[in-house]
Amino acid sequence: MIGVIGVIGVIGLIGLIGLRRGQARGAPWVLWGLAEAPPGLLGPQGLLELLPGLGPRLAAPGPLPGLGPRLAGLGLLLSLGPLLGPLGPLLGPLGPLLGQEALGQSTPGPMEAWRSVGPPGIRDLVDVAIHPERPGTWVGITATGGVWHSRDAGLSWHEILAPIPGMLSSDEDRLIDVEGRLGELTGAPELLDGSDLTGGDLEAYEDELAELEAAARDAAAQLQSELEGDPWFLQADPDEIETRPRVRFSSGGDLLVARRDGLLRQDAERLGEIRAWSALLDTPVTSVAELGGADGPGSLVIGSPGGVFGSLGALGLVPLVPELEGIAIHDLVQDRGLFIASDAGLWRVVPGRAPEQLATGEVLTARWIGGRGSDALGPAVVIGRSRGLGRIEGVSGAPEVQVAALAGVRSIALHPDGGLIAASLQGVFRSTDGVTWVPWGRGLAGGIGGEVPRVVSRGSVVLLASSEGLHQLGEHRPDALLVGPVPWIPLSVLLEASLARPGLTARPGTRWIAAVMPQITASYQRRDERGSAWDTDSWTTQGVQGYWLAAMSLTWRPGRASTSSGDDPLQVFTIGDDLVVDDGISPAVLFGRVSRSAIRYRDELAAQISGLYRTRQALAAGRADPRRRTLLQRVQLQLQLDEVEAQLDALTHGVVSARAATHPDPIP
Repeated sequence: MIGVIGVIGVIGLIGLIGLRRGQARGAPWVLWGLAEAPPGLLGPQGLLELLPGLGPRLAAPGPLPGLGPRLAGLGLLLSLGPLLGPLGPLLGPLGPLLGQEALGQSTPGPMEAWRSVGPPGIRDLVDVAIHPERPGTWVGITATGGVWHSRDAGLSWHEILAPIPGMLSSDEDRLIDVEGRLGELTGAPELLDGSDLTGGDLEAYEDELAELEAAARDAAAQLQSELEGDPWFLQADPDEIETRPRVRFSSGGDLLVARRDGLLRQDAERLGEIRAWSALLDTPVTSVAELGGADGPGSLVIGSPGGVFGSLGALGLVPLVPELEGIAIHDLVQDRGLFIASDAGLWRVVPGRAPEQLATGEVLTARWIGGRGSDALGPAVVIGRSRGLGRIEGVSGAPEVQVAALAGVRSIALHPDGGLIAASLQGVFRSTDGVTWVPWGRGLAGGIGGEVPRVVSRGSVVLLASSEGLHQLGEHRPDALLVGPVPWIPLSVLLEASLARPGLTARPGTRWIAAVMPQITASYQRRDERGSAWDTDSWTTQGVQGYWLAAMSLTWRPGRASTSSGDDPLQVFTIGDDLVVDDGISPAVLFGRVSRSAIRYRDELAAQISGLYRTRQALAAGRADPRRRTLLQRVQLQLQLDEVEAQLDALTHGVVSARAATHPDPIP
């Protein structure tokens, strides 16, 4: 009797401690090990008698290498009730340890990865905001000040505010610098006109032209070498004050946009309307936040290249921190008051208290952590600087300690499961204690570009805005089938659709192309009479950064009687809510939860490809007729042609380059 009581006590303690510490997932392993005890001892029947109602739950969870015998041994020990009964309370703490070991050796759970969520074709995002009450409503802003809005967690986007007129993106700035460097490399050759030359003069002209072409190639090679090394001519003026566009939602749901041309607001009732903007300021604004607001909307705080100011409504702006007048403000972070990151250090403002300086020197951002029960992070303040991350224990008076050499950290967000996520020039990193940081960039195959990304979070939603577009952090299973993105619909099909040719059509007046489908999971039926086969059970398509990819295990094998080739278009059209793919041999009907609402129209993508195609044709024609062009003009023409073809490659996943090797004209 004592032994039975001891066993029940041990199992009860295992369950209570495991549940309390979030390790209940290990309990089935413990119980299964006990149930595998040798016959004659406390076997399965005896265990089920002791634990009524748990029988249906004791299905074997699967193979667990190395742990089954150990747990069976524990079952043997526990079955010796009369001897080990008094030791039951002492063995109880082993429960969570066994649960940890079982979890550690079981099938890996979901891991996190970033996935692209749009806007399509827009890559130079510098900030994003999440609505305080509707987590699926997002607003992003580009480097040129264009504002994009989504109501459905990134499935569809539309522009609600145009970029600042005349403002150049980082790529356009680089192009201007490259052109200047080309001028230095090539000088200013005289204009050569060979239109009226004949005989020997024409031969001399052609010889001189050949020399100029060689010089142009040398200049282009020199420029490429410099770009791959240290492009000194692209370095920005260190004295120039940088104004990065920012977007924020107020506590009441109003949208605030801070740009070089001032501060704009869109009321919550008219969110998403193109003409619903009101101008609050017409001077450069670097950041905006709220102060107070515990019982309602707080007062606006505005950061600028010349200080931080509080808004008094009709009375205008007043300096919030007099010591920061004339100082550039980098970030305003609302958390336990207001943290002000500036060129003159980190300041904290709490209503009813005097402003307090926490750190000196240039500070790019900050984040308060801790103060949430048993949170291992703090309380502390993590500080982002140009050359690393610092940490101040507590708030007042403690010295700053550098914890990580991450360059250019401009944003730090809270992870939904605890810990922090920081976005830096070196990528995205996560920390569970605010001290040790590990890379957290799974899914960012294209990197983050040349600009510093910005990470924001609200509840369970974590978004990353960077030069490569907008990404969301979500679950990813490493044991799932990983198939790299591969091109499926050739460029010729997209061009046919963009030019309104009979390539991909659904009904009169509506063009459906593969690039319009953001995400569709479908199964298929095929009628195959000539040996063609679609080798897959299901596949997924997804729009990624402005071009269409298919992440799938789908392969198409045409029959021997087929005349199709890899460059021939696949006819894709719809019948009702079904997708139909015609490979030229037999149609394959794709079906499975495909509805009109699940398909995003992407005519702008086809128009972009068509426009690039026409531009490329015009540049190629100009290259074929080199007369009346200086050397610098010829070099610029070649670089422009290379740039257009590179953009076409990006939009078509390398189709242009692949065809250029075997076709005189890479685009049909």
